Order: sequence, then structure tokens, then C-alpha cells
Amino acid sequence: MFLEHYGAHLLDSTVPYPGVLRTVERLRAAGVCLSIATNKPEAMAVTIGRGLGFAQHFTGVLGGDSLPTHKPDPAIVLALVERAGVPLAQTLLVGDSPVDVATARAAGVAVCAVTWGLTPPAVLLATNPDFAVSQPEQLLGLLA
Repeated sequence: MFLEHYGAHLLDSTVPYPGVLRTVERLRAAGVCLSIATNKPEAMAVTIGRGLGFAQHFTGVLGGDSLPTHKPDPAIVLALVERAGVPLAQTLLVGDSPVDVATARAAGVAVCAVTWGLTPPAVLLATNPDFAVSQPEQLLGLLA
């Protein structure tokens, strides 16, 4: 029942965090390959991406129903990395939850915590991510 209601109202009040769309555009312009790994159902993630103007910037989207496992299992990240053809050593998982940090660790990729999501920053930073940013634009500095 929840998923039916949520699916009918995905974009009613969903908006990107300030600065995120511009940062995504700048990352793509710099040649960064972007993908989405979410536990949200894939079709809903795609609908949200299209509705918010993000979809064209991502080479892959996998959701919680795309594979038999969910984050923090690394399969979703490994599948997207393979699809993108990017080496694990050049992959950075950007996330806003302890589950994202655990997923990156399980996949053997670096992780950057973003502190503007739903998880309180102190809780997120206690997971010891490789990097942490408080503004989307700071992600651009991690390109080097």
C-alpha cells in the first residue's frame, strides 16, 4: 500500500538539495561517469531522476528491486562499476547514510559522506568515510 501511494506522489514535494543539480552537471562536464545505486525501487528512482532533471547525467541506475540483494551488499555497486567500465580504484561512492559507507567498504571503493541528507552528521561521520563534504560543490574538489 505504501509503495502504491509513494509511486503516485513521487514528485509532489521532492526537490533536489540546493547545489546538487549544478554539481552533477559540472561533474558530467568534467567527464565523470555517474550512476545511482539506491534501495528505492528502480522505476521510482528513474522517475524521480527524470522529474528533477537528473536522468540524462547518469549512465546507470539500479534500485532495490534490480538485483536479488540490497545495500549494504556490494553487488549493486559492482554491477554499476562493471556497466560503466570504470576501475574500482577510480570509483567513489557518494552517500548520506551509514549503509552507503558500509556498501562502499564491502565493494572495495572509496566513499564520501554528504552531511546534508537525512542522517545526522555526527552519526554519519562516526562511520569513518574516506571523505566528507557539507556542500555539493565540494565534490568537485575530489576529482583530483
